[in-house]
Amino acid sequence: MYRFSSIFQTCTIKVHLTIIEPIRYNLIMMYLAVIADLIDSRNIPDREPFQKNLEKCLREISSSPMILSPYTITLGDEFQALYSGARGLFRDLLQIMTCIHPCQIRIALGIGTLSTAINPETAIGMDGRAFYAARRGVEGMKKKKGNALRIHSDPEELPAILTSGLELISSLTAGWKFNTLLILRELLDRKSVREIAAVGGISERGAYKIISANNLKEICDMLFMIEDHLSEIVG
Repeated sequence: MYRFSSIFQTCTIKVHLTIIEPIRYNLIMMYLAVIADLIDSRNIPDREPFQKNLEKCLREISSSPMILSPYTITLGDEFQALYSGARGLFRDLLQIMTCIHPCQIRIALGIGTLSTAINPETAIGMDGRAFYAARRGVEGMKKKKGNALRIHSDPEELPAILTSGLELISSLTAGWKFNTLLILRELLDRKSVREIAAVGGISERGAYKIISANNLKEICDMLFMIEDHLSEIVG
């Protein structure tokens, strides 16, 4: 109840609020599966420390509230996870890329339903269209020799701005150096250039130069836009 006063009158107004639930045009629960494949992993020197570092990185990322089933190494060269949404997704993927650098990786995202229960302990034993779509993406990138990122859905209904946009960004990142990947990751974490320079152990001028030369702010904005679109589909 609110009371408004003026020199002319005093009136009392009763306000009744009705909460309107958002309309869901798709009542089927959709998920986002991630399947990643290390490139030429057999040629990695000192495989044991590399593996331990990767496992530590995946454990840290898996603490995200968006992850329903944690990143799990499945076939030695592959690992996968299941997300309930897309917020922070690309920050996670860039974290993986920087963690394993200079090793390269193919990452496929799959949007779809699940036909089994979610396994909250390990991303094993689950099945459904989300994983079928991600698997299709991995198989389609087998000839890629640099960092590659692709998204599919089952059925294929994603707008071209998502699929083509991600393909374009993927092609740009294929030959990036460590600092370029690191800076994009920090931009996705909404860090300032001063903070980014401190993390990367470089000058602010050097950070600005890398950002400008590689159009990292524009790429960051596009990845945020893709996350926004995916967030309207997943969940």
